[in-house]
Amino acid sequence: MKKALIRQSDGLVVNVIEWKLDTTWQPPDGHYIIDYGNCSPGDTWDGSQFIPKIVPDPEPHRSSHISELVAVTVGQAKPARVKRVWQGKDYYYDCYVSQTVRDEFVAGNIQVGDRVLVHFDDIGEQLVTAKVFKSW
Repeated sequence: MKKALIRQSDGLVVNVIEWKLDTTWQPPDGHYIIDYGNCSPGDTWDGSQFIPKIVPDPEPHRSSHISELVAVTVGQAKPARVKRVWQGKDYYYDCYVSQTVRDEFVAGNIQVGDRVLVHFDDIGEQLVTAKVFKSW
C-alpha cells in the first residue's frame, strides 16, 4: 500500500512510498507517514487534506522570436506592445523599437496586426527590429 512521508515541521509531502505491512523501516526523525490519498512530493498536508503544490507558469525563453504587433503608443519609451505565443499561451510585452521600425510604422508599412521580429538583449529588454515578410 502507498503512504505519504510527511515532514512534521511544515506538513510537506517529502515522498510517496510503497509500504509493506511486515516492514521494520521507520520514518526518519521529524517525519511521519499517512495513507497516500493521491498526493505528490511537494504537496502539503494540513492535517485533514492534501494541498497541491503551486506550479508557476513557465516563462518563455529569452530569445529572438516572432510576435504580433498588437498596439503602438507613440511617445512611450517602449511604444510597441507585442503578443508572443509560447507553448499555446499568450504573453504580452512592451518593447523598444528600432529607428527603422519607427520609420516604417510612420510610413504605413508596418501596422498593428503585422508579425514582427523581436530581439532580447543581454539584460532582458526587448527590441522590435523588423517586420516579418509574409512568404509567397
